[in-house]
Parts: sequence; structure tokens; C-alpha cells
Amino acid sequence: MRDDNDTRPLTVGEVARLCGVSRVSVLNWIQERGLQAFTTPGGHHRLQRRDVAEFLARQSMPVPADLGPETRPTILVVDDEHAIRDFVVVALEPVFPGYGFETCASGYDALLRIGARPPALLILDLAMPGVDGFEVCRRIRSLADTRDVRILVMTGVYGQAEEKSMRAIGIDGWIPKPFKLEGLTAAVTAALRSGTGSGATPGGAHRLRNGK
Repeated sequence: MRDDNDTRPLTVGEVARLCGVSRVSVLNWIQERGLQAFTTPGGHHRLQRRDVAEFLARQSMPVPADLGPETRPTILVVDDEHAIRDFVVVALEPVFPGYGFETCASGYDALLRIGARPPALLILDLAMPGVDGFEVCRRIRSLADTRDVRILVMTGVYGQAEEKSMRAIGIDGWIPKPFKLEGLTAAVTAALRSGTGSGATPGGAHRLRNGK
């Protein structure tokens, strides 16, 4: 087991051994399937542990324990209603086993959590007291370290005016409340697999970022 303080990048061979695949497979992941890597001056690929963990989770592949639990990508669920937070986590954990789940009850707490470690996906209620979902989105998109976080919002109020407001703050997609389990899982799947897009996702969820 690796030292938890070991943050050095991995070689292609190390990733292959951790994942139980060949070096050729890892190179294919880099060249064809979007696994993030950088190249050394000598022309060798190096990979950050968190990038490998997020890639594996996105592909519904097991995340090796030696990558460390702290590198597992997270889905952050933010809603002021405890019952909704619990429902979302309980519903999604079995479907997305490669992701860790965290919850927050307020926009303020969510911004602190995101600032410390940006999640792979933020599932966010828009109508919250204090710092609401719109303000959370505006602040996330304004900072270089968090502007690429995928955001899926939950809202019980939707129409042309609301859709225009959501487009303006860079939301990736939304799902109307009350939502069904299949709609929620379809929306999360679409958000994790595609950072940007337009149109409607399966199950009644809608993708907005860069949409028309």
C-alpha cells in the first residue's frame, strides 16, 4: 500500500499494474478515451492519481484501493432539506460505486467544501435560504480552480425565465422536482460523461451549458 503522502505522478506501467490491464490499454485510455496525462521532457506520459481515479469512476470501473480514498472523485449533494439529501445519496451510491458522496445543507457550507476540494459533480438545490444555488453557481464559475465543476441543479420552479437565468450562470443541466429515480440517475450519468452540451438528457433532465 502506498504512503498516503505520496503525491508523485504515476507512470503508464504503474497505472497498468494498479488497474490490472496492459500498458497498451492505458495508452489507449490516454489517446482515445480522455484519461488526462502530461508528457515529460523525455516524452514519457505521467498521470496524476486523482485523474486516474476519476477516469475509472467515470467508466464505471473499480478504483484500486492503492490510489487512496482521498483521490476518489466525489459527488457533492447540496439541499437544505435533509430528506432530499438522503434520498439522492441512497439512490445514487449503488449506481456510481466509484464515487464518494458528500452532503451540505447550505450554500455557504457548499462553497467552503468546494473550495477545499472541487467535486466531480455538484448536485445543487437552487432555492435555499441565505446563499442560494444561483449565488453558489456564480461564485464557482468565477474562480479558475472551480469553474470546470459540473453542476446539475434540482428545482421545483422552471420555465423560460428560469431556464434563461440558469444558462446565464453556466449550469450544465437541471432536473425538475419532484423527480423520479430513473430521471435522477440518467441526469447524473449524462452530467458525468459530458461536461458540456445542449438539449435534453434522458429522464426529463435538461442540459444547458453552451446550449442554444
